[in-house]
Amino acid sequence: MFKKKLFNQDGLTFIELMIAIGLIIFISALSVVYIQGDIKDDVNMATDQLTADIRYTRNLAASRTAFDFSAITDPTVPQAVKDLGNVYPPGGYGVYVHRPTDTYQIFVDSGIDGGDGNSTAEGFDDTDIVIKSVTIENNLLEIGDANHDNSVASYFTFETEKNVVTNLISNTYSKYQIEVDFPAVYPEKGYRGVLTLGERSDDGYIWASLGKGYSEYSASPPPPPEKDPVEKFQME
Repeated sequence: MFKKKLFNQDGLTFIELMIAIGLIIFISALSVVYIQGDIKDDVNMATDQLTADIRYTRNLAASRTAFDFSAITDPTVPQAVKDLGNVYPPGGYGVYVHRPTDTYQIFVDSGIDGGDGNSTAEGFDDTDIVIKSVTIENNLLEIGDANHDNSVASYFTFETEKNVVTNLISNTYSKYQIEVDFPAVYPEKGYRGVLTLGERSDDGYIWASLGKGYSEYSASPPPPPEKDPVEKFQME
């Protein structure tokens, strides 16, 4: 009498394999949607915070708020700065953005050059006083000049409510803007929040004009690989 031996078959059938692949695709799609939504929330929150801080900075200039330089105890601050006393800052109030570290500072501009401590200076240097420093928590995001991708350090200083000095680059509409950006990587989409700080008038003045917007954008496809040059030989 022959006895049948039963063997356990290990592995997956074709149908089981298709079901597993389908589940992986479904879970991956959910993860992408979640991540994109999370990124957008982070961009929105960071842009909102930046907007609030810039508005606060402009209000300091609009109300001609005095700053007590004489109360500074930091020994690294030059005495010439401390000697300014309790006054409206000679250079006003500004924001300084540093793209490589994804940070920005709200600062008091002493109007004193960091080089020699005597001449006035625009921008941000070691004679200016930081009153608030913010780092973008999500390290996938970038902050910087919206109209100059290669910018490293940018400043926008309200000397008064309506008079501004900046090294930001204006766009074709003469607007100066700072972006909080989740860079697009082809073929995925990017997402950015853009804060318009001001615009340049025909007479050259820069006027404060705060505005905020968000946009989704696509990255350009990478250029095709270069072909090796074809060597030509001349028969003699």
